[in-house]
Amino acid sequence: MKLEALKRLIFLNWYVQAEHFCFTGINGLDKKTMSTSFKILNEYIAQGKLDKEFTWMLSYYSSWDWIILEFSEPELAELTDLLNQ
Repeated sequence: MKLEALKRLIFLNWYVQAEHFCFTGINGLDKKTMSTSFKILNEYIAQGKLDKEFTWMLSYYSSWDWIILEFSEPELAELTDLLNQ
């Protein structure tokens, strides 16, 4: 259950930055919430808790690395490394 919630939160974090408000209807997300979600994701990566679907999602999102790297560099090493593969 927690993994699914994290997937959705990471998707929203990516989507709100990848698409303009006029297409999403989402007028930004709280930066603290976004940062916290990436910290949790980093912990999941370090603990090997990602499933195949989440790994695929992150590989797709890494096409827009500037979106996630804003939150991961320099303190979230596992997430940064995953995105740079």
